[in-house]
Amino acid sequence: RLEVALSPQVNGKVEWTDFRLVAGGLFRAGELMLRIEQVDYQLQVTNAEAAVTRAEYELAVMQGNAQLARQEWDIMQRSNQDLLQGTGTATRQETPKPLVLFEPQMRNARAGLESAKAQLAKARLELDRTIIKAPFNCRVRAKQVDVGQFVRSGNPIASVFGTDVAEIEVALQYADLQW
Repeated sequence: RLEVALSPQVNGKVEWTDFRLVAGGLFRAGELMLRIEQVDYQLQVTNAEAAVTRAEYELAVMQGNAQLARQEWDIMQRSNQDLLQGTGTATRQETPKPLVLFEPQMRNARAGLESAKAQLAKARLELDRTIIKAPFNCRVRAKQVDVGQFVRSGNPIASVFGTDVAEIEVALQYADLQW
């Protein structure tokens, strides 16, 4: 019922294949069939983790700057009120501009952190995709890859068919149908 051409979602050199990855080989759903070299993808994860750490630092700095800016604004407003009250002039409460309180910088730092987290998730996903597992209980029809070969995303590496359901066509005479 099911027949698919397996293709990797990442590029790389095949570093290991299961001995059953041959025509006629049998796999259960989820069993490891093939592994693509992971070093490049592990390095991408490390770089992405460092980018998240940098983005968290940037956000913490911006939060500290925003807090200091708010405190300085409040101090400045109190001093202005004290000066104006001493002269008998009516006091007026001003609202600070968003730039003064680092609001755009904070949004930018948050966006940078979210972007770094997304890159980390993508790097981890690509690392996970270096492992090819059987999509369902299957038998290998044909194999187009071996250890040491460079594979590209989307290029078929094997053809497999499901073993859970089989369809058999039998030619029968209408009169023999009852048997």
